[in-house]
Amino acid sequence: MLSILKRIVQEVSASRNLSEALNIMVERVRQAIRTEACAVYLVDAQRQHFVLMAAVGFEPDTVGKVSLRIDEGLLGLIGQREEALNLENASEHPNFKFIPELGEDKYQAFLGVPIIHQGRTLGVFVAQQRKKRCFDEDEEAFLSHYLPN
Repeated sequence: MLSILKRIVQEVSASRNLSEALNIMVERVRQAIRTEACAVYLVDAQRQHFVLMAAVGFEPDTVGKVSLRIDEGLLGLIGQREEALNLENASEHPNFKFIPELGEDKYQAFLGVPIIHQGRTLGVFVAQQRKKRCFDEDEEAFLSHYLPN
């Protein structure tokens, strides 16, 4: 996993802008942990929302358009707790909020990790999969250590 992480960091560092960097991140992490969907939501501090900024495995035209209040859904829970959330079946969690535009109804397994920099939550990185399962400790650690803290 360390060599994969090193390659991802090199690719992201060579990217031309934030959008390209985020797209590289979601695709490479999806490949690394062998899951079907990954997304990055960043905080829009003015609107107090998490905004979908990059995604693979979801409807492509939702990037930049889908958002959730920072206190809403699983993203809100992750942001408030500032810790990972690993669920076998996300839709069974009381904080789950279904967003039909994403096409995420096909996914059950959910791993969400906060993106924290200098004590501030900047966003949430999400990995999802169709089959019910908890992501293993290595996958959770990979995401937790891969993202800024």
